[in-house]
Formats: sequence, C-alpha cells, structure tokens
Amino acid sequence: MKEAKRRVLETLLTSEFTVLARLLARIASGHYSTRDYSADSLREALELYVLHFPVYRTYLTMAGPSEHDRALISQTIAQARADWFAADEGIFDFLRDTITMDLIKRAGTAHSTSRVRRFALKVQQFTGPLMAKSLEDTAFYRYHRLLALNEVGGDASAKGLSVEAFHATMQARAKEWPHGMTATATHDTKRGEDARARLAALTEIAGEWTSTAAKWKVLTRRISSSTATSARPR
Repeated sequence: MKEAKRRVLETLLTSEFTVLARLLARIASGHYSTRDYSADSLREALELYVLHFPVYRTYLTMAGPSEHDRALISQTIAQARADWFAADEGIFDFLRDTITMDLIKRAGTAHSTSRVRRFALKVQQFTGPLMAKSLEDTAFYRYHRLLALNEVGGDASAKGLSVEAFHATMQARAKEWPHGMTATATHDTKRGEDARARLAALTEIAGEWTSTAAKWKVLTRRISSSTATSARPR
C-alpha cells in the first residue's frame, strides 16, 4: 500500500503535493524557531506523514480537530517519525502542530494564521484523493486474495465470519449505528453486486471450482489454440 501511495505521489499528484510542501516551507520560514528546517526536509517529512496516513481524511474545521482526528494525526506522526532518517526529529512536532493548527493557538505566535489554516485544510483535501488513487485504483488491482472484497470502503484483508460472529456484529451495529445504511454499491463500484456474490459463493466450493475449471481448460484447449493462431499477425 505504501509503495502504491509513493507511486501516485511521484506521478498523478506531484503538482498538488508540491503546492502543499511549498506552503509548509513558507509557514516554517515565518518564525526563527522553525526557519532552519530546509524545504527538502519539510517535503520529506510531509511525504512520510501522508504515506502513513491510514484513512481517507480527517474532518478539521477552523476550530481545530476533534479528539478522534487529533489521535489519528498523532499516531500517524509517530509512525512517520519512526521512519525518519535525519537527526532533527523536531520537524515532526512542527508538522503535527501545523496540521492540528495548534501552532497558531499559542500566545504570541508569529506564524501566519491564514497560511496555517489553509495548509491544515488542504492536507485533508489531499489525503482523500491520494488514498483513492493508491488503494482503489492501484493496490486493489495488485492484491487478488479475493476480488469480491476489493471494493470502495471494503477491507481486502477481511476474513469470513462464523454465524455467531455475524449475529454479534449485526447486534453491535443495530445498537451503535441504528440509522446506518447497508449499501451494496457506490458511485465507484468496481464490480456489481451479482459478480461479487458469485465470487464469494465460489469460495465455498473452491475444490469443485478448481477441478471444473481444469476440465474446461482441457476441453477448450483446441479451440483456444486455434483462436490464438488465427489472431497472430501475418
């Protein structure tokens, strides 16, 4: 997943990421305590942050982050810091405080309020497309454990539930999200409900499906060979 994100950063979203990195550098240059952070170091720290960010986005407002979003940002900062190769780890404290907008809540701060707010809001506008392009449009086409799970909002590593576990999950959902919607498709569904249902059903008869597919391969070998021959350029 991280490699898919890195590829998207280096190709599809390079310009957008460069805008973010330059804005972060302008913020840092606005105060003596942070102006020594180089533009390259700030870009690399920001890259580590977005590479480790585990969900689509946070939902910050001008008032700042919720407790949930604050915890998510802190967790991501810690993971990014663990991958840092340079000596000055203080750059991640600055990055965290900029993303949470804590930087402009301190008394007597000289950092630009408008730039910090713009950066914090643009980060969460950036991580959504980054996740969509890297997960849905890249990783889901590389990881084929069970294609029926490779869907928007899905978990490609999910495992089957026992009947008892399923009922327990549904009871928890009815209690905690009584008005939640059960959707079988979205605007960006990769495969329709019928196709995913068939793929899921085949997992229940894996042995039978494997032997049947092998028989079909033998039966159609002559047809497949002749088709391939006729399709060759002359």
